[in-house]
Amino acid sequence: MENVTVKKGNTCLVYINRRYLSLKEAALYLAISERTLRRRVYERSIKHYYLNGRYFFIEQDLIDYMDSGRVLTMDEQVQEFRLSQYA
Repeated sequence: MENVTVKKGNTCLVYINRRYLSLKEAALYLAISERTLRRRVYERSIKHYYLNGRYFFIEQDLIDYMDSGRVLTMDEQVQEFRLSQYA
């Protein structure tokens, strides 16, 4: 999804397109059970919204959550180690 920018005179408005997912949709998106997702919500390890007794998740937050668990390749680890030697 792309952000939309609208200019009105000297004012520039940016409308941010966000895709909200329910708990069930988010669990499917992450390929985990609803129970596991509820546990992550309880642990506050994943960003979420709670409104009228329902949980909602923003798609980009789920992508960021998955990226946070990315494991570096061996080449990336070596490069990171080399860079840390000069810091």
